[in-house]
Amino acid sequence: MTEPTIEQLLSQGIEHQRSGRTSQAEAVYRAILQRHPNSTEAYERLGTLLLERGAFAEAADSLRRAFDLDPSRTSALRNLCIALLRIDTTLMDPRGREIARRYFERTADLPCTSADDWFIRALALIALEEPEQANLSCREALKLNPSFLPARMNLGVTANFLGRNNEALEAYRTVVEAQPASAMAHVSYGMALLFAGQYLEGWQHYSWRWKAPPPSEQPRPYAQPIWRGQEVNGKRVLLYSEQGFGDTINFVRYAPLVAQRGAKVIVQCPPALVNLLARTPGIESVISENDPLPPFDFHAPMMDLPMVFGTTLQTIPAQVPYLKCDPAKVERWATRLAADEPQGRPAMRIGLCWSGNPRRNQNRIRSIPLEMLSPLGALGPHMRFISLQKGFSTQNSSVSHWLTDYDDQLIDFDETTALMMHLDLIITVDTAIAHLAGALARPTWTMLCLGPDWRYMAARADIPWYPTMKLIRQTRWNDWTPVVEQIVHMLKALPES
Repeated sequence: MTEPTIEQLLSQGIEHQRSGRTSQAEAVYRAILQRHPNSTEAYERLGTLLLERGAFAEAADSLRRAFDLDPSRTSALRNLCIALLRIDTTLMDPRGREIARRYFERTADLPCTSADDWFIRALALIALEEPEQANLSCREALKLNPSFLPARMNLGVTANFLGRNNEALEAYRTVVEAQPASAMAHVSYGMALLFAGQYLEGWQHYSWRWKAPPPSEQPRPYAQPIWRGQEVNGKRVLLYSEQGFGDTINFVRYAPLVAQRGAKVIVQCPPALVNLLARTPGIESVISENDPLPPFDFHAPMMDLPMVFGTTLQTIPAQVPYLKCDPAKVERWATRLAADEPQGRPAMRIGLCWSGNPRRNQNRIRSIPLEMLSPLGALGPHMRFISLQKGFSTQNSSVSHWLTDYDDQLIDFDETTALMMHLDLIITVDTAIAHLAGALARPTWTMLCLGPDWRYMAARADIPWYPTMKLIRQTRWNDWTPVVEQIVHMLKALPES
């Protein structure tokens, strides 16, 4: 009995796939590749099947093989782009990220003849951090198919990057109206409303994040009820962190308000924040995310508390400082700093932070290359610049002559806080350091990308959450030069004694 030809096997696989028998289809495609390891169609069909199933890394590998073997298979390249976008690129090594970038570039260069083509081109351009061109591609997709909601969503995404919040609001509103059950549409719309200062409506839409599928954070499976403002006098309420360090620092300000309602407040947070938050007034105890949970009656994620308290732009609990330092650590830092200043204390001690968490999506957009800050080092000996950047050492660095680091001593946020109390000014990008400085009421200048986080709003030089903070904004996409020039001008205007 003769074996079936590759064409016959492909027909079998395609028929299985069309009929929903995906396991059988996968088995056929894999069998083909065992016998014919250069079958581009088998690789592409297997990759497409795996993409639909959600096996993104394996799908990307199969689709890459199809395209590398036959670069005329543009459909494989476009699906490869989609698969790569669904993989957490922060887990890739630098070589893997560079390879992914090359495929995004090739996808962006493909000719577009359909709304789908324009949409995938937009996705590739977003990955390449070219939001203006991505925005135009979304518009082309919508010209061909005005009801193409994924393109409408990404029109909002690209408008966010470009600081065009009104355009983003309109795009997200359209999607929410067309797909009222879409959690991600509500979340995006909610953040755009918050950016616009429309807090009461914004909190409601933002709370849909708990209905979003993984990899979004999922609701805690506690038997106790979630707290939405119920009577809590004499009850124990567990408040827990979500998202980043900065979000926890920002929203722990609500813990004392919960305590004022008679609750015994327990805060659960990352280990690096435990010592710092333990001194917050109104908190009975602070536990690490690694510790066993004590008994409690209600629970709430911290970022839901503004909704629970009905916070508006006018009623933000903005009394600072609301975090307290360890006096012994503050004293030890006074000794350390003085020991490194043989000529006496300079007129200005200035802390610098230029990058956020590299594991966070779009961290490059909000971060500034350290070399761009080098003009600060030429401002004179009356200014001493101190790194607040974790994981950075000036050892063998070209900035060691003007930037001091204490990286090995900044073991947690408690140590960083104690150091900050001796700084006259903190200059930082939007990261946890900005929130920490604001919560301590330290004079702070925060450098912002063109489309910043919702808390910073639009066209303001201040932020309602942190009264001692000034904002210095990009005016063009990914252009930090005017920001640095403005900082240098502002520093020169400060007195030297």
